[in-house]
Amino acid sequence: MGVEMFRELLCLVLDVETPKTTLDEKTARAIGQAWEPVCAKYGVDLGRLMGGFGPELAAIVTTGPLLFKAWRALDRELTEKRRPPARLPAADKGPPPAPTPPPPPTMSNVRAADFSPDARKPWDPELAARNAAAATPPPS
Repeated sequence: MGVEMFRELLCLVLDVETPKTTLDEKTARAIGQAWEPVCAKYGVDLGRLMGGFGPELAAIVTTGPLLFKAWRALDRELTEKRRPPARLPAADKGPPPAPTPPPPPTMSNVRAADFSPDARKPWDPELAARNAAAATPPPS
């Protein structure tokens, strides 16, 4: 019985189902039978270790996973009911408008770091020439 309790508790705590397939009833019984003489030899008794509350703890460990699964299923159902209905797609009005391009660089939005060889983005000679022409005063 200890192997089955451990399996159910493991499934509950870790929220997994694999132990139920790998530790089926036959396997759990074989493990329990293999460990029974070892436990008897050293005086290990689950009922005594649980302080006289063996049957109560066994009932909790056995029914707990079932109640936990029922609670999770109910929670999922209620969550689905609270979710707002999905919006219907709008009528096809053609492709969305193209985004507006950024304004061309001017002296007010260009920083000195843009021209530094240490700048993080590559140095753009065309941008530098454009800005230099814009910064040069007209001939008088």
